[in-house]
Amino acid sequence: MIYANRPILLDIAAFCRDRLHIPIDININIHECCLKEDSVMGWCYDDYDEEHGYDIELEVTLDPVDAAETLCHEMVHIKQFSEGKDADEEEAEKLETILYKEWREYDEKIITYGYVGC
Repeated sequence: MIYANRPILLDIAAFCRDRLHIPIDININIHECCLKEDSVMGWCYDDYDEEHGYDIELEVTLDPVDAAETLCHEMVHIKQFSEGKDADEEEAEKLETILYKEWREYDEKIITYGYVGC
């Protein structure tokens, strides 16, 4: 399951999960909070309270595009972690742009044609 306080974050995370083939039994909790003191836009980490779970924190003041791109970036890290790999920033930066662009195209189809799915 994916949990988020805003539907748009849920939609983006679900899209990324599908595109990255992240197993559906992995629980993902998305939180928006103040990360300015940490000088980051977002991060993800293992949710030690939950088996097969990860938390993503996003800086609450991000504009919508930065929030979406950051969420895509963090979803790449969840894919890496779920495969037992270390965080690879180069891969995450590359894929965040691709995922965001694909999601925008997908989202535009939903808005334009009124359907969900491919």
